[in-house]
Amino acid sequence: MVAVNLQEMPEVDWFKFAAFGWFAWVGSVTPGPNNAIALSMAANFGVRPVVPHSVGVAVGFSSMLVAAGLGAYGLLMMVGGRLREGRQRS
Repeated sequence: MVAVNLQEMPEVDWFKFAAFGWFAWVGSVTPGPNNAIALSMAANFGVRPVVPHSVGVAVGFSSMLVAAGLGAYGLLMMVGGRLREGRQRS
């Protein structure tokens, strides 16, 4: 368990927090291709057949984010190690 000292936490910039909330909301309701397919399937076949599609979209997007994060982490660790080696040689 991590102890949090509330007096050391930075103050929240509410303007940035509201802007992020607005961005997240717009991103979640913007009709992308997956939302259009889900809407079309729900209109034609009902809500139940849309559930596997929605779960697949969530799992697929999450997997893509994890893969991209791991790739970026590996790249940064590789470049960071080479930068440290270069500094030590100088």
